[in-house]
Amino acid sequence: MSKDAGTTKLVPPTRSSAELLPVLAAAQQELAAAKTLPDVLPVIHLAAAVAAAAERAAKLAGVRGAVPDLVRAANETAREAAVLRIEAQARAGELLREMAEQGERAITGDRQPGRESHGVTLDGLGVSRMESSRWQRLAAVQADVRRAYVEEAKTGGQDVTINGLLRFAGARRDENATPDPHTRPGYPTQEEVRARSREIYRDVVKATELTRYDAWMVAHALDGRERRQLDTAVEKLGAWLAELRKALSSYESVRKGSHRP
Repeated sequence: MSKDAGTTKLVPPTRSSAELLPVLAAAQQELAAAKTLPDVLPVIHLAAAVAAAAERAAKLAGVRGAVPDLVRAANETAREAAVLRIEAQARAGELLREMAEQGERAITGDRQPGRESHGVTLDGLGVSRMESSRWQRLAAVQADVRRAYVEEAKTGGQDVTINGLLRFAGARRDENATPDPHTRPGYPTQEEVRARSREIYRDVVKATELTRYDAWMVAHALDGRERRQLDTAVEKLGAWLAELRKALSSYESVRKGSHRP
């Protein structure tokens, strides 16, 4: 049985708006009571199924020339299902973040030398890296901002979407942000630089796994063009790593000096 079979089977075969509403209400209660990621995942899949069913009902009603109220009701049900899906994904993002902070989830690239993570992987949770990233982005959007976006979408008769929410949240963030005197137009902010630096750090740590492979074997496996490209890349990387070591040594010296009596 698939991971969402326990919930999607509740969607009525006829999929009318009136029949979908009780299913949607039950899923909302499930989300409110959810404590773990396995509790939330079925709600995400059910919300997606309800939204798709409601959209089909709205299209079918329009083709058949149904009264506008029926079409409007189906569209509203689809919108509410989309809201539920976003809220369920945001809750999943919160749980993934909490699991990582508590050591219950393995984080690729964050393992320290001599330490082995015993947390469950994303594959073990049945979650892709793309889903994990998207859900945690949604979790980073404050609940009141999500509510404001939904209200604006409803008022304007617009679809409720993840991309729409993220654009809305970004605009809100830009409006409320305190100007950084060190920020220049067209250049990344200090927060963006720090976030990117953390990504580079994880990449560099992960790259140390290359030392497990024999360098001569790697070179032998490549063709002429690949060897030339890799040689150029390694030359640049070597120079950058030398500067990085200087920077790290300098930082350590400054930090140790700051603790002297």
